[in-house]
Amino acid sequence: MNVRKQAAALLLCLSLAASLVACQRPGATEGQTGQQTEQARQTDPDHFYEEVEEGLLIDAVVEHPEGNVTPKVYVGRKPAFNQERLQAFLSQVGDPVVEVKVDRTEDQLYNFDGVCANGGHAIILQELEQNSRNFSMSYNNLEADRWYGAVLSLDTGDYIDVSGTSNNTYLFTEPKNFSFATEQEAETAVREMLQLLDVGNLELKRTLYLDHEALATAERSELIKGKNAEKGDEIPSKESWTEADDAYMFDFNCAYDGIPMLTTTWSSQTEGYAPVNITVRYNRVGITYLVVQGPLNFDQVAEEPASITSAAEALAVAKEVTQNVVSSYERVIDRVSLRYYVEQDRDRLLLKPCWEVAIRQKDVVLYSGEVRDEYVYVVVDALTGKEK
Repeated sequence: MNVRKQAAALLLCLSLAASLVACQRPGATEGQTGQQTEQARQTDPDHFYEEVEEGLLIDAVVEHPEGNVTPKVYVGRKPAFNQERLQAFLSQVGDPVVEVKVDRTEDQLYNFDGVCANGGHAIILQELEQNSRNFSMSYNNLEADRWYGAVLSLDTGDYIDVSGTSNNTYLFTEPKNFSFATEQEAETAVREMLQLLDVGNLELKRTLYLDHEALATAERSELIKGKNAEKGDEIPSKESWTEADDAYMFDFNCAYDGIPMLTTTWSSQTEGYAPVNITVRYNRVGITYLVVQGPLNFDQVAEEPASITSAAEALAVAKEVTQNVVSSYERVIDRVSLRYYVEQDRDRLLLKPCWEVAIRQKDVVLYSGEVRDEYVYVVVDALTGKEK
């Protein structure tokens, strides 16, 4: 970056720091406010506050690794999803493939479909182009896992159910250790099993605790009865839920240098991005359900930038974008998070840093009458400072 660009970037940071109140407490004295402003000029604050205009508020925390970490640019490689690795994984699960339904490569797409010894089902779908992230692997023990799917209606994290009618996630959020394994023991076992599939660099996003009493409550709820009726499903009720049904449900992302992968889906005219999805259910039988979509391994450094766009600069971009979108909803920019995203570069997949700015739209009313807060995102390239 030349001297003129550095000066322009510094002016932008100083201008935004002057207009935003960083972590200011109500009733702060003039001296305290001045001290806080001076600190904000020196470094990126961890919190921004600004009443931008009617219906638009900035009340944003900054999420980034501890310490002075400058993200690198990496070259990625896909996990080695193949029948051999799958069999090694399923042997550890205790449910190896005993019948291969499909094992073929056609039009640069590899497809494997196998039936397992204890009623499980395993599938691999993978585009073979070097720069494609379209690949997934799934396993489901149909006998051991089927009841969970019948009573769970979980949120995705992109909305907040204000009316409390669209999902039952809240029933399963209270931390607890089950009799068959502690949470830590279960998580460690799952991580070790995923290594057999060449899936590492995991960051735990969320743990749900599928307690048998909460599962029974979910099954009796009008939410589940209504959803099954809408689908026309004739799902018999489970006669009883016991401790044998207790399970952990883990949602993972991938992270590098302490920086998680981007968690939102976005697209433009020339490119797009889908987040990593790794979900596991684990009970006294072991892993009963697994979905792995889109993780990559990054072993080779392509570039080591001297600096990146600051959180303040990224927030300024998101603020302008948000102001240019007419909305009838009250909006709050509440989070600015340093993330990695994957970019296709000819025959390579590059891991690059970005800022994910979360905008919460309040009291969105759906056609069903359900009221919820929804999140939309602005993604800013941390190397160029431009919106993706």
